[in-house]
Parts: sequence; structure tokens; C-alpha cells
Amino acid sequence: MKRSIIFFIVILQIIIFAQSIDWVSYPIDGFNAARGGAFLLYRNPSNLLYNPSTLVFSRQMGFSLSSGILAFGRKGISLGGYYKVYRGLTFFSGFMYNGVSGFEETLSDGSKTGSEFSVSRILGTGGFSFRFGRAPVSASIMFKYIYEDLYAASASGYGLKINVSGFTRFINFGVFMDNIVQVITWNDYEDKYPINFGVSLEKYIRKIGIAIVVQSDFDFNIAYRVGINYIVNKKLSLGAGTMNGNITMGAKYIYKNIGINYALQIEKRFLGINNMLSFSFLK
Repeated sequence: MKRSIIFFIVILQIIIFAQSIDWVSYPIDGFNAARGGAFLLYRNPSNLLYNPSTLVFSRQMGFSLSSGILAFGRKGISLGGYYKVYRGLTFFSGFMYNGVSGFEETLSDGSKTGSEFSVSRILGTGGFSFRFGRAPVSASIMFKYIYEDLYAASASGYGLKINVSGFTRFINFGVFMDNIVQVITWNDYEDKYPINFGVSLEKYIRKIGIAIVVQSDFDFNIAYRVGINYIVNKKLSLGAGTMNGNITMGAKYIYKNIGINYALQIEKRFLGINNMLSFSFLK
């Protein structure tokens, strides 16, 4: 019984820690991470898991691969791609894995058993984005499948996310609603995620771009992301930002049709340092 209580407490702490870094929205893509994850209006396949409505304004096809060296034994990888069926309709699909490992089983007397356990989450997405006629406004519908492995327990579920984006001469904007009908089914009960909604704004003044994202749930638990990037030339861009107190910075370099992205993230209160690297391809 004491052993079970110890397991429960440790696992609960891991869940709280995992939620604090926002598993689903964690900006694992290099350049989005460098800019605090604020650039939800980024017209690039690396934006697929955050705002795929922008993809309808991108090129014919593309994909993105991201990974990183994260603190506290965390692992993360994402892969996504899209294909434009015709001018106003684009299909996309993506995959993300996040995990925390390296935790050793501990008994109530403090002794170690030598056995390790981990927490992991797999997110699979698919859907389509479309443009409203000739207007510079688009929307996307994303379907999500989620699988979670929590030591001896596992769960699976589904969800829905909707994005709308608009691009004007004065400012770019976006609105979104996530966790719509999102349900996770464990062995003996069903858990529903709170609906999240928010707005993103982006403004470019010559070579400098500034962006902010504010999101909340119906209990008004507000989170924010702020970012800035500087376009040095056609091939090189620099970025910096913050995500709920984290400090981020990085760069993007374009070689032909390939984007190479790197980001350094210092977690709030300097709890950890994350390095992220991603590659994108556009055709």
C-alpha cells in the first residue's frame, strides 16, 4: 500500500510538471521556439501542429522534422507535412511524441529497486485548411488522436482544433479554439480536457516582426507568448521571445528550399536549458 502511495505521489508530480511545459503546444519547432512560440501566423510546415490554417498560403507542398535535447530527461520529436490539392484547399498530417524518463522506482523507506519508469504522450493529427475565396482569410479543422502511457496506466482519446487566420496590410491576426470535444479514456474513467481559446497578433515593420499570443480557458487561466524576429537577409533570420516566463533565442538559415532552425530556451527560474533543432522543406 505504501509503495502504491509513493508511486501515485511521484506520478502526480510528473503530470503537474508535464502540464507546466504545455505538452501539446510546446514549440518544439526550432524557429517558433526561438520566438517564444508566439508566431502562430508563420506560413511554414513547422507551424502545422499550432496553426495549419496558414498552410493554404504556403507553397505546393512541404514537411518539417524537429527534435531537441531537453532538460530533466525529457524527449520530444515532431514530424509533419502538407500537400496543396488546389489553390484554396490543403491537406495536412502530423505526429508528435513527448516523454519524460529516467525516474527510478522508490520504496517508502527511500530505497531504490533499480527499476525505471517513464511518462510519454503521442499525438497524431490530420485535417485540412481552406481559403475563403480570394480573401486573405483562411481556416483549418484539425482532428487529433492522443495516446498517453503513464507508468502502469495508459489512455487514448481524440480531439478537435479550429483555427482562423487573416493577413492584412496593417496587421496579421488569428483566433483559435482547442480541446474541442477532447476526451481521454483511461482504464476505468473518462477525462475531458478544458477548452482553450485565444488570439494571435503579428505586425511587421520593415525587417522586424513582433508577435503575441494570449490563450485562456473558461476559468480564465491565462497563458501568453511574446516573440520578435529580425530578418537579416533572405537567408538568415534571428529571433527571441518568452513563453510564460521562459527566455528563448535562436536563428533560421535557408539553404535553397531547406530551412535550418535552432533555438536555445532557458526555462523560467533557470530550472533547465533546452536546445532545439528542426528542418523544414518547401517545394
